[in-house]
Amino acid sequence: MSRVDKNKTQGFTLVELLVVMLVLVALSSITLDFTKDFAFQGRYEVTKDRYDKIKRAIIGRPDVLINGQPDISGFVADMGRLPNNIRELLDADYCLPDRRIDDDGINFDTGTYATAILDCNTTYVAGSWIVQNNWNGPYLTSTKGVTEENAFSDGWGSVPTAYCTDLNFTTSVACAGAGDTWVTAIQNHNYGWYYFVDTSGAIDELHLFSLGKDQVFNGSNYDADYPNSVNHPNEPPVINGSGWLVQLPQITISMQSPMTNAFNCTANNFTQSACTTTINWSWLGAPECRDFSDNIVSGNTKAVCTATPSNDWYWITNWSIAFCEDNTKITEATCTVGSVWHNSLCSGGDSTGNEISLDECLSASPAAGTWSGVWPVADARCTNRNFTTQALCEGANHFWLEPFCSDLTSATQTACTTAVEDWVVSFCSNGNQVSEVACSTANGLWGGCFGQTNSKYFCDINGGNWVTNTQDVEVEIAYGAGGASVATAIARVEENGLNQNVVFNDDNDADGVVFFIDAGNDGVEDAGDTDVTGIPQGVTTLSVFKLGTSDIYPPSCSGLTAAQCTGATGVILNNNLCDNVTALECTTAGGQLLRSPQDILSVPNKIVPIIKW
Repeated sequence: MSRVDKNKTQGFTLVELLVVMLVLVALSSITLDFTKDFAFQGRYEVTKDRYDKIKRAIIGRPDVLINGQPDISGFVADMGRLPNNIRELLDADYCLPDRRIDDDGINFDTGTYATAILDCNTTYVAGSWIVQNNWNGPYLTSTKGVTEENAFSDGWGSVPTAYCTDLNFTTSVACAGAGDTWVTAIQNHNYGWYYFVDTSGAIDELHLFSLGKDQVFNGSNYDADYPNSVNHPNEPPVINGSGWLVQLPQITISMQSPMTNAFNCTANNFTQSACTTTINWSWLGAPECRDFSDNIVSGNTKAVCTATPSNDWYWITNWSIAFCEDNTKITEATCTVGSVWHNSLCSGGDSTGNEISLDECLSASPAAGTWSGVWPVADARCTNRNFTTQALCEGANHFWLEPFCSDLTSATQTACTTAVEDWVVSFCSNGNQVSEVACSTANGLWGGCFGQTNSKYFCDINGGNWVTNTQDVEVEIAYGAGGASVATAIARVEENGLNQNVVFNDDNDADGVVFFIDAGNDGVEDAGDTDVTGIPQGVTTLSVFKLGTSDIYPPSCSGLTAAQCTGATGVILNNNLCDNVTALECTTAGGQLLRSPQDILSVPNKIVPIIKW
């Protein structure tokens, strides 16, 4: 019978120890792989985050609303272009051929040069120092200096190296042979990122990606380029034209055209009674003969009429008019100094001087007024009294009325009055025809109803003929750094005093593009002018001018007297605004601008709304 020694110590066999050790080694390997993968994932996430920050620094976040407005910010909004490299997001001024030179007081040859600018432009060539006007950065935040290799590198700690803009070529010779650009390490301002602005097309586009963990073009897993370099150099751009430009196929502006001095509706088919009872319309009657009882009698010429002593011949029977006898003065205030102002052709007796018809004048009580049967001013004049020359009158689509003698053989006023004839103004709207037949033959308007009304609709529905001005205008949109670039488009406005939507879509050269850079500043799209299909996102400045000038349109200069306005080369309208002046001429003369250039927010992928002007 055997015994077991209870005090004997039990232990592991060698095989058991080997198994335990193998298990521990396996667990350690798994733990190390997991830890390493976790670290790689962290670097990958940093790369993604910095990539997003670079894009945001360039174009902001147009799809995000802040206080109801798109977040339009960043480099493009300030500079009007894509940055040439990532350094431009961190630094306003820099040395293009050498990233190591900076104006921080340290990073340049301080022993030789007083400034970094001198160092850069002398060591390399003049103009090597880049100055970015209107730069409002930095648009990226970095704790490192801008000259450090990893000032804003990806999560893998990439640093600038020499490279070809087409990464398929790895030597400078092969790169140049393919027509691409070789960038040396000290010329590389991109902190290890691949960054390339493609300017070969009509619109600049940005290509940007990280070379991954292995810092080499292409790869898989963590070595893969982020976001991607598939089909490089033809990979999809990370920012294309629609990402930073606002398309300008055409633009619509809501504006009120100016209250000019006359809006004419001519309607000869109106009866005199209908005409004279319509607000702002006046009857320009043909000459007529009246007897002692003021009844119209037969006699279509002055000779036939006045053959009867009790008859009176009236060249002008009714025309609502205000005028100065000195026709160089167009306002009552200036007229009263040295001349006489008339509000109608009625005077004397108990008339008020404001009667607009013969009947009203003769009905003045208790003493009838005297109606002038002859034109009170000897000279020719415009149907719109504010135009004192024929060129200006007809240029504004008004009628220039030439005087003539009732004795057609007398060509001058002196000869006419010597022959005891009347020196009168034609009743024909387009010339000096002295008979209704001759006027009609010349397509003129003989007598009839002339309306100074703002209502084209009222004129049209009553069978009238709307006679008014048109004005060619241009809209200018200033964009880019400091508004240095200006896109121009043209439209024609019918000046009817009413609010209207003006569409700027005049495509002069029929190429489908209405905006252009007006190099000649002449309001005409010439052969050498550059088309503009889009403007950079951000705040742009809009102005409207008369075509080919810098005169504000519609007129918006207020607070000037007629003398001040004309002294500023302008014309006073009957709403007391001064026309034909620039913003500077207005303010220099002491006026105030009711319309100043308007800032508008341009957002990509959004239809430009109607702009109220």
